[in-house]
Amino acid sequence: MVFKHFYLCYHHGVAMEGPSLQYSPPPNVSKRRPLTRHLLLGGIFLVVVALYFRGEEIWRQAQLVYYQHQCQNHLQAADQAVYEERPDGARRLVDRLQYLSSPAGAAYYFDPDWADFNALLAPPGVAPNPTLYLHQRQTPDGRNRLVAVELLTVRSIGAARALDFSVRVIEPGYLSPPKDLSAGSGLVLGRVIVSSQSALRLFAGQNDPDNPSHFIIEYQEDDSRHRTIDGWLRDDDTVALEPRDTPSTLP
Repeated sequence: MVFKHFYLCYHHGVAMEGPSLQYSPPPNVSKRRPLTRHLLLGGIFLVVVALYFRGEEIWRQAQLVYYQHQCQNHLQAADQAVYEERPDGARRLVDRLQYLSSPAGAAYYFDPDWADFNALLAPPGVAPNPTLYLHQRQTPDGRNRLVAVELLTVRSIGAARALDFSVRVIEPGYLSPPKDLSAGSGLVLGRVIVSSQSALRLFAGQNDPDNPSHFIIEYQEDDSRHRTIDGWLRDDDTVALEPRDTPSTLP
C-alpha cells in the first residue's frame, strides 16, 4: 500500500512534503576581511615604529644572539692544535690556517665568532689571545652557561713553566643582552704548571659527553705524551682548572 500511494502521488504530480531543514546563514566574509586587514596593518605599523625608535638596539641584540649561538656550538677536532710553539708546526699553522703569530714565534687560534661576540657585548672587545675552549656547559644545578678559556701568558718558573688562563663565564641572553658573570671582579684566572721548558702544544678543548659541567684541554710537550687539564663549571659560576697529570697548581 505504501508503494502504491507513492506511485500515485508521483504519477499525478503531487509533491510529497516533509519537514523543512533550517540552515544557518553563511558567514559574512565581507565583514571579516576588513577586520583581519586592519589587524595586519596595525601589527605592521607597530613593527615599523619599534624599528624606527629601537632599530639599532634590536639589530645589536639579533647579532648578539647569532654569535652567542655560534660560540655555544663551537667545535674543533680533538687533535687540532690551537697553540703551537714548535717552529715548523707554527709556520704551517700560520700559512695553512691563517693562525696568528705571537711575538715569541708561537702560532695560535683566535676564534672569530668569539671576537665578534665580545666586540658587540663590550666594545671594543677582547685582545686576540689563544682560544683554547669555547662551548656551552651546564652548572651542576642545571643552568646553561657559555664558557671560554683563553691562554694569557706562558711564564718560566725555574725549570718549569706556568700557564696563565683567562676563564670567562657568560649567562646567555635572548631578549636581553648576555651577562658576563666575570665582569665587575675582573677576569677569573687559572694557572697550571707544566713540567719543563720544552716546546708546548695545546689542543682544542673538548666536552665531556657524560658530564655537562666538565671539559678537558689536552697539551703536549716534546716527549709527545698527551697530558690533560680538567675544567669544571661550578654552581657559583666559576671554573676550576685542574691538571690531571701534574700535581702542582699555583693559587
